[in-house]
Amino acid sequence: MSVCTENFAAKWTTLSFLTSSPILGELAKLVNDPPVPPSACSQTFTNTVSPTQFHRGDNAHSIEEPADEFEAVVSLTPDHVDRIVHAFSRALPGLLIEAIKTLKAQPVRDAESLNGKFTLSESNFTYSYSDLATFFGGLVKVLGTPSVVPSLEENMRREHVACADSVTEFTTGNYGITTTPKLEWEFVVTPQPAWQYPCETVHARHPRQMAPLDSFLKVMETINTQLEAAGHATLLREEVIALRLYTGPMFAKYNPLLRQVLSGAEYTGNRYVNTIIAINSGILKLSKIQKAVKVFRGLSGGLLPDEFWHPNAHGVKGGVEMAFMSTTTSEEVALQYADSSDERKAAFVFEVQMGMVDRGADISPFSQYPHEKEIVFAPLTGMEVVGAPRIKGAHHA
Repeated sequence: MSVCTENFAAKWTTLSFLTSSPILGELAKLVNDPPVPPSACSQTFTNTVSPTQFHRGDNAHSIEEPADEFEAVVSLTPDHVDRIVHAFSRALPGLLIEAIKTLKAQPVRDAESLNGKFTLSESNFTYSYSDLATFFGGLVKVLGTPSVVPSLEENMRREHVACADSVTEFTTGNYGITTTPKLEWEFVVTPQPAWQYPCETVHARHPRQMAPLDSFLKVMETINTQLEAAGHATLLREEVIALRLYTGPMFAKYNPLLRQVLSGAEYTGNRYVNTIIAINSGILKLSKIQKAVKVFRGLSGGLLPDEFWHPNAHGVKGGVEMAFMSTTTSEEVALQYADSSDERKAAFVFEVQMGMVDRGADISPFSQYPHEKEIVFAPLTGMEVVGAPRIKGAHHA
């Protein structure tokens, strides 16, 4: 999977500066739609001939406007080029001045320097990613296999209502919900409409949605029809429950333990093995019918490790995400997750392009927050850094 970030860069170059500015975009507009000469405009008015007839020439016998950008470029004549150059030369000074103003507003010249600046702040930590050895080891090898005795769902229930941490409160960083695993199991599996469950204290514009489990099982049946038609394994009730749990506060329990366990650190707490394996299985099934689209992931308060800045022995930059990786098709939602009122904290937005093999799964049909348009990748997803670097929305130092 390829990834670039809004706050990610190699060393600053003039080319990257021009690419990220509106300058080249304005030139592209002129190339695709060359200015009409004054004489053509006059003739169009006096003869009431459609302006599109003069779009590519100076008389009513000119060819029609090309249907695509390739045709637009190959049909350009020297006269078109002269008009484009004339118009662009008039627009360039203003565009360049505005781009330079934007550049001066940045506290540093490139994102690697920005990362270095934030390193000096105690408000930031360094994100942890794993390597290929962990990737090839697999999830079950580290966590162990789930148990189906007496049943998978019963074992998932026990992980949330009958373990040492089941009634211990925790607070999520995204919506500021303070809750317990036991309450979250009830919210998903046996919700009580008359009860007031823990709710959002920040970003509360879109509160989480409570609904009977049966309503999501009906959605599962519809999706299973698609999976069956494509020759893939269908979703199970247990996987729907697990996905519902993940989209709520419980992600704050599952992901940290995955990062700790998969990094090789000792972990003696509740491993949620059955639930995590069910989430993973559901994601893998849904990913089979997921289109390869561009998604975004917002991060705040952390720094990217060295392997994201400098290529390894194989010439590759990036790492292996050890936990479930939540992304969204909405850049606005990703920016919300990256947003921080503390200017000492680093903020990144990953722009991720799915590939033919590495695809996440759209779990929004089962989500407690369907507006997030959440697409989740399974643990041990490889992230390779490619693409154009850019800095956006940097604050003054």
